[in-house]
Amino acid sequence: MEVRDLFVSYSSHDQSFLVDVQSCMKKYQLTYWLDQHDVRPGDDVQDKIQSQLKDSNALLVIFTEESAASKWVNREISIAQLNNKRILPFNPSQ
Repeated sequence: MEVRDLFVSYSSHDQSFLVDVQSCMKKYQLTYWLDQHDVRPGDDVQDKIQSQLKDSNALLVIFTEESAASKWVNREISIAQLNNKRILPFNPSQ
């Protein structure tokens, strides 16, 4: 399994921010896992998230009101904490 620099966590309501975030990660040559690119039909999403978070160096959270209320984002934060991953909050409005 490929170790990546970042696992990107976000609310589906915040997809508009992803273009800029991806551009920045590519500029700095960071490898990242993003569900819309890396989950394939038939994948067990929960298993995929757990394994990819374990194999990432840190969790990048696109932090907005919507992501704070998202059960998926909160689950990903919990998994990162359990695996002693760095959690990097990014507030796109700042």
